[in-house]
Amino acid sequence: MPEQPKIQFTPAQAAAISARGGSLLVSAAAGSGKTRVLVERVVGLITDPVHPVDANQLLIMTFTNAAAAKLRADITTRLAQEVRAHPGDLHLRSQQLLLQRASIGTVDAFCLHFVQQHFAMLDVPPDFETADEADLARIEQETLAATLETAYQDPDFRAFADLYDRGRTDNTAGDAILDLYHFTRALPHPAASLAAFAAMWQQDAPPKDTLWGKELLGIALARAQGAKTLLESGAAIAARDEAADRAYTAVMQDDAARVKNLCYYLKEGDWDKSLAALDAVLTGWRRAGSVKGGKDANQCASAASQLRDRAKDQMTSLQKDVLLCTAEEFAADRRRAAPLVAALVRATQAFADSCFAAKCAEKVLDYADYEHLTLDLLLTETNERTPLCATGSARYAAVLVDEYQDTNALQDAIYFALARPEADNLFFVGDIKQSIYRFRLADPGIFVDKQQRWQPHPQPAPLPSTLALDANFRSAPGVIAGINYLFETFFSRGLGGVDYGDGQRLVVGGDKDAAYQGMCEIDVIDGADVDGDAAVIARRIAEMVGQGFSVRGKDGPRPCRYDDFCILLRGRKGFAAYEGALRTAGIPVFADSATDLLDEPHIRPFAALLRVIDNPAQDIPLAAVLLSPMFPYTADDLVALRRARPTGSLYGAVLYSEPQRFALFTDALTEYRRLARTLPVDELIEEAAACLDAGRLTEIYTELQEISAVDFPNIPVLYSQEVVASSSDITGYQATVYGLTGFTQVCWAE
Repeated sequence: MPEQPKIQFTPAQAAAISARGGSLLVSAAAGSGKTRVLVERVVGLITDPVHPVDANQLLIMTFTNAAAAKLRADITTRLAQEVRAHPGDLHLRSQQLLLQRASIGTVDAFCLHFVQQHFAMLDVPPDFETADEADLARIEQETLAATLETAYQDPDFRAFADLYDRGRTDNTAGDAILDLYHFTRALPHPAASLAAFAAMWQQDAPPKDTLWGKELLGIALARAQGAKTLLESGAAIAARDEAADRAYTAVMQDDAARVKNLCYYLKEGDWDKSLAALDAVLTGWRRAGSVKGGKDANQCASAASQLRDRAKDQMTSLQKDVLLCTAEEFAADRRRAAPLVAALVRATQAFADSCFAAKCAEKVLDYADYEHLTLDLLLTETNERTPLCATGSARYAAVLVDEYQDTNALQDAIYFALARPEADNLFFVGDIKQSIYRFRLADPGIFVDKQQRWQPHPQPAPLPSTLALDANFRSAPGVIAGINYLFETFFSRGLGGVDYGDGQRLVVGGDKDAAYQGMCEIDVIDGADVDGDAAVIARRIAEMVGQGFSVRGKDGPRPCRYDDFCILLRGRKGFAAYEGALRTAGIPVFADSATDLLDEPHIRPFAALLRVIDNPAQDIPLAAVLLSPMFPYTADDLVALRRARPTGSLYGAVLYSEPQRFALFTDALTEYRRLARTLPVDELIEEAAACLDAGRLTEIYTELQEISAVDFPNIPVLYSQEVVASSSDITGYQATVYGLTGFTQVCWAE
C-alpha cells in the first residue's frame, strides 16, 4: 500500500496538536482544518514519546452522533497508518483495541451511560427509558395544571398572575413558570439558581449594580451611540453642499453634542443624570434651516434630514422602552415586585420537583435529567468533588470537546468535573461565529469568557491558554475577503459577544492557485417577492454562463457551466417559482423536491404496519395495512366491515364482525407484535417485507386498472394506500382513497 503523503501543518495547527501542560481553547474558523487537528492531537497523545496515553483514557465529546462516528473512524484510520509505519510497535497495536473502548460521543450519550452505570446511587427507577417529546409535553402540562392549582392559594402568586396576566387567563403565569424552569435546567444547580434569582430582587442597590439595570443601561448606550453616529454622518453629508450645510450641519452637530453627553452618563451608569440628559436631547431638537426648492430637491439635504429623523426615532424609543422612570421609582418597583418574584420561584421549584417525580413514576427521563444526574454524581451543591468524581476524573488523561461554542453552563460544569482537579487536561475547540443553538440554551458567552480570560498560547504549565486557527484552506481568496467584509461590518462585542479582529478574521490558508481568486457577490433586491427574486437569480446565472465566468476545475480555471450552480432555499415552498424562472430563462434545472421518505408510496405500507404493531386502534394506518399488498383485502371488504359495525374502531370491527375473514391479518399481527418485543426495527421490517407477494401486487393493480377503466374512466389509476370509511347513516357509506397519483372519493350506497 502506498505511503500517505506527510501533511504540512501551519504553525498554529502544529501548536494545537502538540501543546501540553495546560488546558487549551482553540478558536477554529471554518475551513481551518479543525477536524484534522483534533484527530492529530488524539493520535499525538496516544503516540507521545514521553507520556503516552492509552486510547481508552481519552474522553472526546462531539455535538452529534454522526460527528462522533466520523471522528472515531478518522482516528482509527490515522492510528492504522501509524501501525503500518511501525509494524513492530506492540503498544500501537494494543491502542487499536483500546480505541474501541474510548469514550467518543455526545455529552447526552455519555451522561445517559454514566447514569445507567451508577443508578443505584440515585433516586431514579432502575428500568428508566428516554422519554419522547410527546410524553414530556404531556407530563409538563399535567404537572403545570396541578402546580398552578396549588400556587393560586398563595396571595403573592395571585398578585403576580394578576399583574402578569392582567386578570384574563393564567396562560402567561404558567408560561413564566415553564420558561424559568427550562432556563434554569441549562444551569449546573437549578434550585440554587432559582434561589439566587429571587435573592437578586431583595437587593436595595442602584440600577447600575443590578443585572437588569446593567442590561437596560447597555441597551440605552448602544441606541444612543447609534443615534450619535447617524447625526454625525448626516452633518458630514450636509457639509458637502453649501445650501444643505447652512440648513443642517450646525443643527445636527448640536444634536450630536447633546447625545454625546447622554452617552457619557450612560457609560458612567448614572441613571438619573441619564434621564435628564435624554430629556435635554428630546426637548432640544431645533428646526433645521430651509433649502431652496425644498429638501427633497437637494440630495445632501434630503439624506441629512432622513438620518436626523432616524436619530430622533432612536431617542424617542429610549424614553418609551428603556429609561422609563427615576432610580428611586426603579427601586420602589423592585421592592414591590420582590415578594411576587419569590412566589414565582417557589411555584417553579414546586413544578420542577413534581415534574421529576412524575417522570420517575412513569419510568422516563430526558437528556437534561441525565446531565443533571451526572453532575449530582460528580459534584455536591457547593461544587465539591464527590468520591465518584475523583475516581472518574482520574480515569481520563484528557478531555476533548468539539463545537464548544454551543455548550451550556451545565455541560461546561460536567467537563471541568471530569477533568483533573487542576483543570489542566482540557482541550476545547469551536468557533464563536458558528454558534447557532441559543434557542436550545447554548451559551456562547462561556466560549467568549475563556477567550478573554485565558492568555494567548504558550503559557507556563499549568496555566490555560488560547490559540486561533484562522487560516481557511477551503475557500478562494475572493470568498474569504467577502466574508471578512461582512463580519467586520456586522460583528461586534454587542452583536455576537466578540469583536471581529485578529483571531477571528479569516486568512487565506495554503498555496492558493493565483490564477483563481474567486468572488463573493452580494445582491440586494429591494422589495422583490419570491417570483422576483427567482427571476433575478435566473438572469444572473444566464449572464455568468454567457460571459464565461471563471470557476475552479480539476485542471485549473475554466468557464462556468449550468451544473456549477446550486440554489439553496430555506424550505420547499419556493421550489416551483425558482424552477419556473430557470426554465423560462432556458436554463436546465434539477429540483430536489422529493417528499418525506415515509410518505413515499412504497414505504407507506411499512410505516403504517409499524404504527399498527405499536397500536392497532389507529383506523387510518390499519386501513392502509389491510389494503396493502401484504393482505388480500379490498376497499369493498372495508366498506362491508364498516356497514356491519358502524361504530367503534376499525380494529374492533376486524376482531368481532368477521374474525374468520380477517384471520390472516390478525394472526400475522399477533406474530409481528411478538417479534417486536425482541427484534430491532430493521429486522422487523425484513419480516414484514417477506410477506409481500409480487404476484398478488400485480393482480391487485391489474384489477384496479380494470375497475377504473370501466367504472371511473375519468379518474387516474390509483393504488389504494389509505382508506377512511365512515357512515352518515345506516345505508350510505363514503371512502376517501389515497393513491400513488392523487386521491379520489368513492361512494357506496344501497
